Amino acid sequence: MVGLDSSAGMLARFRLNLPDTSVVHGDVRSLPFRDACFDAAISWGMMFHLSRSDQAVAIASVSRVLKPGAPFLFTAAEIEDAADAGIAGTMNGVTFRTTPFPAVEH
Repeated sequence: MVGLDSSAGMLARFRLNLPDTSVVHGDVRSLPFRDACFDAAISWGMMFHLSRSDQAVAIASVSRVLKPGAPFLFTAAEIEDAADAGIAGTMNGVTFRTTPFPAVEH
């Protein structure tokens, strides 16, 4: 198992919970792994932060590093009329806003 995040702070929290698991500082849109090296991938609570076009790039990047037929489980937001620049929502009475990450050179 490997944890990946673009946030050093999130990686530090990951290390607290899973100290024996490898972590990599990186971006899902340009994964720093070789092709077809993983049996599965999970992305929880991240994809909705990306613009629609960057979501497609992220899915292609994950597909590249997965072995043929390997599953990819992810959460996403499907909101009618959501602006490509990001979405706003409410959870437990708190309004949050998301904005896409800056574009990555490919």
